[in-house]
Amino acid sequence: MNEIQIKVKKRKAFLLKLLSKINLKASCLPDGAIIIARRKGHTQYYYKNKGNCVDRTKKYIKKENLKLIHDLMQKNYIDRLRRSIAAELEAIDSYLEKMPNVLAEDVYDNLNEERMAIVDPEVETDDIFRHNWENAPFVALNKSFNSDSLKTDRGEVVRSKSEYIIANILYKHSIPYKYEKALKLKGEVVYPDFTILDVRNRREIYLEHLGMLSDPIYLARAIRKVNEYNRSGFCLGTRLLVTMESSEDTIDIKATEIMILNALGHPDLDSVLNGRRR
Repeated sequence: MNEIQIKVKKRKAFLLKLLSKINLKASCLPDGAIIIARRKGHTQYYYKNKGNCVDRTKKYIKKENLKLIHDLMQKNYIDRLRRSIAAELEAIDSYLEKMPNVLAEDVYDNLNEERMAIVDPEVETDDIFRHNWENAPFVALNKSFNSDSLKTDRGEVVRSKSEYIIANILYKHSIPYKYEKALKLKGEVVYPDFTILDVRNRREIYLEHLGMLSDPIYLARAIRKVNEYNRSGFCLGTRLLVTMESSEDTIDIKATEIMILNALGHPDLDSVLNGRRR
């Protein structure tokens, strides 16, 4: 099942759950409909029994009867919501029925080895995209490391224990990343601790570890840095991830792992949330 089909099926599940919820709520609402009229600058409400073909009269509802007014309006809203959901579910079912299992991006990966060795792919596959990104040269922060530097599971040296933890989380889940790769913001060139490749969405996201939040000067500088990311369009929570620690609280390893996997829509997220081993 390709990724688009997975998203569409998740949307269908959401709509079915929503439909069940509003159907239950609608069962507790009164029959009939509300008619809204304007008379001499004032709003008036009338009740009409839609189920009675003989009695087509409408009855005035006093404004003091707010519950009836609310319930009838809510019923009308739910009826409209039902129609919208039904139309979308019909479209989804039709799409899923006609959607091919192999998308254009996947055709090359489905070739046999002999053809793959000769054919030039017209669409850049995820594997090719990742390979090109990982092997592209980049400008790194040229700053000496102290004696406490640590070597990660990937075999590179980082500056702190927390960065060591983050790097190993990324490596554990086969997430491509570059350490201290230059990034030009509107105001300056910065070196995010980690530049992470979001292969699925063909974009980079950035992770900054703020490790000295107990220091007021460091904290003020960190706030300015995050604001500079936001002003440049790399907004916190979408293109920018932040981990934090202070003298009282160290980095939360599991929370960091969940944050990264969630930002990438990574398939390992469910197993980590449920405490299962990978």
